[in-house]
Amino acid sequence: IRCRQKSLRYIILMKGVISLQSLFRGILSRTKISHYRVRSDAITLQSHVHGTLARNNLYKRHLAARCIQTLWRKLATQAGFIVYRSSTIAAQSLARCKIVRMRYLKFLWGIVL
Repeated sequence: IRCRQKSLRYIILMKGVISLQSLFRGILSRTKISHYRVRSDAITLQSHVHGTLARNNLYKRHLAARCIQTLWRKLATQAGFIVYRSSTIAAQSLARCKIVRMRYLKFLWGIVL
C-alpha cells in the first residue's frame, strides 16, 4: 500500500513538473528573453525545488530521529521499572518469609497468635 501511495505521489509530482515546464517553455517561446536570464531563472527555480525537497527530507529524518529517541526512552524506562519491580518483589519475599518464620517459631514454642 505504501509503495502504491509513493508511486501515486510520484506520478502527481511529475505531472506538476511537466505542466510547469511546459508553461515555462511556452512563456519563453512567446517572449524574447536573453539566454542568461532564462538560465538564471531556471537555476533559481531549481534551487527552490531542491531546497523544498531537502527540507522535506530533513523533516522526515527529524521524525525518524524522534521515533528512535522515543523508543530508546521507553526501553530505558522499562529496564528501570523491571529492576525496581524485581527488587520490590525480593524485599516483599524476605519480609513475608520473616513473618512466617516468626509465626512458625511461636507456634513451636506454644504461643499461638
